Amino acid sequence: MVDTATLLVPEEEFHEEDIDLMFAHALSGHEHETKKHITLPGLHAVVVFSIAKDIITILSDHFSNYQLLPLCHPVWQHVSRQSDYIGRQRLNAYFHDGKVDIFCISKNRFKFCNTFGATYEHDALYYLLNTFTQLGFQASRDEFVIMGDTPHKKWIVENLKHYVSQVTLTDSLASGHDANHSYPYDLTLLSTQQIMP
Repeated sequence: MVDTATLLVPEEEFHEEDIDLMFAHALSGHEHETKKHITLPGLHAVVVFSIAKDIITILSDHFSNYQLLPLCHPVWQHVSRQSDYIGRQRLNAYFHDGKVDIFCISKNRFKFCNTFGATYEHDALYYLLNTFTQLGFQASRDEFVIMGDTPHKKWIVENLKHYVSQVTLTDSLASGHDANHSYPYDLTLLSTQQIMP
């Protein structure tokens, strides 16, 4: 699992020979990294992501067979399998590693996907509400789904509820907690999924 910059490309517009150029136009600072890609079955998209060449070398030296996945891959796959609510749109927020990945899937396609810093709770709340507004969602009808972990989760959820009537917390779905261990949400979901190369 790789926590790195990602670029989503509609599958009908994806051409493997263009991934370096596409990535460079969309995201700067990754020119010397290796670009990888993986399809997102059922979402009509390919995710392109970057990884340091040294990491590829180390993995190749120690493993004859391995697969790299963007950290959000199992989360996207999980959300894509959930039924659409007729008349209601969902904005998903996955908190991890001081960031929040905000995405919306509608009719088996990404409507929106971006990553923001979430170290400060007020910034995270701003990004969530601004995205909700920019997508034209309705506070009385549409829904926020909050996943993952942040020390500010309770504060963010309570403040979202001042503006949006439907805020759902998914802790119970794949908490990854047992008596001795605590697992990130993405790893818990990954353990239940079969990933297609």
